[in-house]
Amino acid sequence: MNEEGKEINLQSQVDGTDQEIYRIKLLGAAKIGEGELENQNHAVVFTRGEPLHTIDMNQDNYLEEALKMRNLLKEFNEDHGLRPPTILDVRFQYEHPDVYDRNFHIIRGGISKALRVINLSEDIFAGFNSTLRQGNITHHEYIQVGKGRDVGLNQISLFEAKVAYSNGEQILSRDIYHLGHQFDFFRMLSYYTIVGFYVISLMVVIIVHLYLYDKPYLSLSGLEAAIMKQALMTGNNPLKAAMTSQFIVQLGLLMALPIVMEIGLKRGFRTALGDIIIMQLQLYLVFFIFLLGTKFHYFGRTILHGRVKYRVTG
Repeated sequence: MNEEGKEINLQSQVDGTDQEIYRIKLLGAAKIGEGELENQNHAVVFTRGEPLHTIDMNQDNYLEEALKMRNLLKEFNEDHGLRPPTILDVRFQYEHPDVYDRNFHIIRGGISKALRVINLSEDIFAGFNSTLRQGNITHHEYIQVGKGRDVGLNQISLFEAKVAYSNGEQILSRDIYHLGHQFDFFRMLSYYTIVGFYVISLMVVIIVHLYLYDKPYLSLSGLEAAIMKQALMTGNNPLKAAMTSQFIVQLGLLMALPIVMEIGLKRGFRTALGDIIIMQLQLYLVFFIFLLGTKFHYFGRTILHGRVKYRVTG
């Protein structure tokens, strides 16, 4: 050790520098997880107080939003059911600024899933962990933050791949297995970036395929005419109405109704109708097919092979 010290001193005198650098080799075969996950759990021990606010690197904040923090923290002392809240704002969704009960999570594995094989949706697993350990998660629309992300086609593809990968990891995890025994069917289908969204999307795709195959079969085989004749003879008006529905409506025009209502309530229904027409001219349907295909490709790839890697999405 003395000889090594002498060598370092001599080198410092020659180079005129000090910051020599040692590497510490860990014992055993320990594997460290991804940087974001490790940093989150590592930083918790240096925090103080009971509430802990988390935010992503590419999220923006505003001074006026900080003025709302006092009211938000008061929610920890409000009555939200059988137990006091352990997380404010988590709904099993992707990327969020949340406020954690630090004392609750620091003794229950931290606020992230620090594993190499599950590294894309560590914040969602924080919600899973809190729910499985008898925590109480409540949703509050207090603070609004900006989110910076590139919108190029390549970045969109990488982002969809990242979310699809994380959904595959969730399905393969024991957290979803245990939650499936506690949640009802509709609760499991209700969130965007967990398993339910992909099950719903799969049902929609299957139904659309069945409709596209069944409609020509009914028309070409003469079965549609026979059903219509039977409906007229028996006076079955509901069946008659179902068989005479417009093709474009059945194909999915009504599925655009939610976005029409959303835009209409914000900017007026004339603007909403114009936006829908412009979206069709911009080949929005082709883009939707691209997104859906990307999601299910990486989702199925994760289910079959596992072992995904973190993807930088810009």
